[in-house]
Amino acid sequence: MSDKPKQEPTKPSATPAASETPATPKIPAPPRRWGLDGDKMLERLQNKLVVVHMADGVNLTGGLVGYTEYTVTLKTVDGLKMVNKGLMAWLEPGKAATPPAASDPSE
Repeated sequence: MSDKPKQEPTKPSATPAASETPATPKIPAPPRRWGLDGDKMLERLQNKLVVVHMADGVNLTGGLVGYTEYTVTLKTVDGLKMVNKGLMAWLEPGKAATPPAASDPSE
């Protein structure tokens, strides 16, 4: 006689075969990033009229001349304004179709 325990016979699984299961629709994966990041948005708004809403409630309107990692430069009716990004609450496209005309730098 053997000391091995007896194995019970395996029972067929209760789940139906793969050919009998209904196919589930594949859901596409969400994009890795939603919307625009800051630099892409600023790139699209370059040389266009924008409104910068400051954290203290002041709104600056002007043409977006350029931007760096820390600043945004606007051409306003009062001249060029360099705004620190840390002081901005948000930025949005302006209402008018074109920014204020750039003045001749030789003036």
